[in-house]
Amino acid sequence: MKQDESPTDSPVSRDPSRAKQFLTALLAGGVVDAVDLATFGPIGLALGLLAGGAVGWWLAPSLGLGAGRRWLGATLAGLYCMTPLTALMPVASVAAALSSLLGKDAAPTGETQAAGDAAPSDAIDVEFTTVTEERKTR
Repeated sequence: MKQDESPTDSPVSRDPSRAKQFLTALLAGGVVDAVDLATFGPIGLALGLLAGGAVGWWLAPSLGLGAGRRWLGATLAGLYCMTPLTALMPVASVAAALSSLLGKDAAPTGETQAAGDAAPSDAIDVEFTTVTEERKTR
């Protein structure tokens, strides 16, 4: 019996921010899928781009897209809602959930570094030291 297993040995992440990120992506995909279902049939070709674009614009900040990339979320959601044969398949929900699960983990809040604060690296120090010592022997 292994009673001394550390929580880091588990392949499943138990980080609450990761679960929140997953649920946010799943809910956002569900909203896009609901709009896609509401624009089912010929009405989707006419209004799908507008309705999906509006929802994509609204949801983009909650998915981590900044102000400069908000249009990308709106365009993709609009095209998705306008595309025929997607209304009965929850592709947006599945894609959003998978991307949040398979995406990179965000750095914990207290451990981020500023752009100018580089972490010290022994490999770089050794490389420069080695080059300097080689030049002295010449």
